[in-house]
Amino acid sequence: MGGLRDGFHGFIPVNFCEDSWALNDAEKQLQELMQKNCAQELKRFNQGHKNKVEQKNKKLKEIGNEEISILAHAIAEGTSLNEFRKNVFSRVSLGYRDVFSKIAKLGKSNNWRDCFYLIPDEMRSLLEGAKFKIKNIIKKRRTVGHYVDEAGINRFVEDEDMKRFVAFIETAYGKSSNSDARSVDPIKGFIANKGLVRGIVKIILSSKDFYKLNRGDILVTTMTSVDFVPVMEKAGAFVTNEGGITSHASIVAREMNKPCIIGTQNATQVLRDGDLVEVDADKGIVKIVKKNKLR
Repeated sequence: MGGLRDGFHGFIPVNFCEDSWALNDAEKQLQELMQKNCAQELKRFNQGHKNKVEQKNKKLKEIGNEEISILAHAIAEGTSLNEFRKNVFSRVSLGYRDVFSKIAKLGKSNNWRDCFYLIPDEMRSLLEGAKFKIKNIIKKRRTVGHYVDEAGINRFVEDEDMKRFVAFIETAYGKSSNSDARSVDPIKGFIANKGLVRGIVKIILSSKDFYKLNRGDILVTTMTSVDFVPVMEKAGAFVTNEGGITSHASIVAREMNKPCIIGTQNATQVLRDGDLVEVDADKGIVKIVKKNKLR
């Protein structure tokens, strides 16, 4: 469980920098799950997994190509390792939050996330007794890029490069003011799980948007993470800007057997809440059937 009121923490789900689950968050998901017959759901899930494994083995046998078989097994292992990696990152995230909170307080801040605006040397200086307000640094670093060069020196990305990077990020999150974006049709991506379904678009960029999605809606986002699972269960299909065949959205789509198109790059920019779309995950395209003109 993500985090209980008494301070106990686990590491799933946390989504790296969002708030971890509290007891009432776990209760909400349990209430959702308890509306179903859990024994039947477990049986269905296990049978579905067994069927997919049998289909995979049958298909690989039909193909009869050793190289393809090796690649298929490598991808399966890569998928497992990718999810393990995310779990490690989530656990580390919960681990450093208390440390960041203490460092933030030394810099006259009550928000542990403010430490993300500091480079390691600055956090170390606070621990060593330096006196400065983190808020003053944040004003200068609302939009900034940082990296460590080959010599191990902390560097900041040049302003012109940052402008291009910010433009890319805004496009990915559907914030671009490009007036031509809505004219793109169909949207093209990669097939993560096949299927064909129509539904109403809901742009879900974070857990704050979860309330918008009704059962059968099309979940459109940049990429999903473990905290998206409850709303993914309700969605009719998933469409993401980013991701590959081992991404979270791809894995969950195959587990839930829902149509999923990944790597569109621009779905959150082109689509709007309320659009009626057809997700053709057999061909890897999303067609706008009817635009929501109010958006």
